[in-house]
Amino acid sequence: MSRAVLLLLLLAAGTVRAADTLTVVPEVPRSVVRVGEPFVFRVAVPGPGTLTGPPAPASEGDLDLLASRAVPAEGDSAAWELTLAWFRPGESVVPPLPFLLEVADGSRAVRTTPWTISVEATVDPDSAAAGLRDLKGPIDPALGWRWGRVALAAAALALLVAGAVVWWRRRSRGTGFVAPARPAEPPHVVALRSLDGLAAEALPERGRIKEHYVALSGILRRYLEDQFDTPAVESTTDEIRAVLPRLALPGGEGDRLAVLLEEADLVKFAKQDPGAARAGEDLGRAREWVEATRPRPAAGGTA
Repeated sequence: MSRAVLLLLLLAAGTVRAADTLTVVPEVPRSVVRVGEPFVFRVAVPGPGTLTGPPAPASEGDLDLLASRAVPAEGDSAAWELTLAWFRPGESVVPPLPFLLEVADGSRAVRTTPWTISVEATVDPDSAAAGLRDLKGPIDPALGWRWGRVALAAAALALLVAGAVVWWRRRSRGTGFVAPARPAEPPHVVALRSLDGLAAEALPERGRIKEHYVALSGILRRYLEDQFDTPAVESTTDEIRAVLPRLALPGGEGDRLAVLLEEADLVKFAKQDPGAARAGEDLGRAREWVEATRPRPAAGGTA
C-alpha cells in the first residue's frame, strides 16, 4: 500500500499514537501462489478495540489489493481480511501493511510483519521447455543446387495452376455459370456457439474472472452489431445504452443487456470479483438474452 493511503487513513480515524505501533504476524495460509490467483490472509489483534484495514481496490506495482473487509474475530477481539493478487512470477517480499486499531482512549497504529511469497507462472516452464528442439547443423553447400531445382519446379507448378484458374474463370463467364455463394451463419447461431465454448473453458473456476467477462462482453457486442446492424464492438456501454431504445428489442431486453455489459465493465475496469457462481449465472443470462432477441419464424415459415 502507498504511504499516502496510510496517512489519509490515520488522519481520518482521529488521534494516533504513532510511537506505540503494534506489530502483528499475519495468518498466511500458504507461501506459494500462481500469477493472478487471489490470495487471502487474516490479521487479528487481541484486546478490546475495532480494527480497520487499508481500502480496496488498490494497486502497488505488480501487487493488487482486490478486497479488504472486517471478519468475525472468533477468539480474538478484532480481525481483518485482505485479498491480494500478484502479476509477476518470482520471489516477492510483501512489505508491512498498515492497519488502525480504535481503542477507548484514541487510535493505535498496527503493522504486519513483512513476509516472502513465491509467485509461480501459470504456464509450467518444464512443459514450455519440452517443446524446444536442438539446433540443426549447417547445410552442406554442395546440396544448394538441388534446392535451386526444387524452387524452379515449384515456381513452374504455381504458374500452371494460376493459368488453369484464369482459363476456368473465363470459361465460366462465357457460359454464364456463377458459383453459388455459401450462406453465412445467422448471428444468433454464432453467438450461442461462442457462449457454449466460453462455458466449456470454465475460466471462473480457474480464477480467471476478468478473462471470462472480457470474452462474455465481446460475444454480446458482436451479436448486437451483426443482428441489429448497429455499432457495438468498439462502442462504450453508455453509447450502446443510448441506441438500445431505437432497436426492435422485446420489452425489457434492452435494460437486461445494459446490466450485463455494466457488470462486465466493473470486472474489467474496476477489478471487482463477483465470484465463479455469479460469473456462471451471468453466462446463463447472456444465453437467455440471445435466445429472447433472435429472429423468430413468421407466419409463412421464414424468419
